[in-house]
Amino acid sequence: MIAAAIEKLAIDKTLRSRLAEAGRSYVENYLEIHKVIHQYEKSYFQALID
Repeated sequence: MIAAAIEKLAIDKTLRSRLAEAGRSYVENYLEIHKVIHQYEKSYFQALID
């Protein structure tokens, strides 16, 4: 199953480009350092309250 997916990516340039753009978008939107720090702080303080 994984091998078939890898083969499909190797063959399909458009699919590779879409996957790369989706990965980049995810990182930019969800893993920006300030956002990650804010989420950790929020979780930490919530744990202290609970």
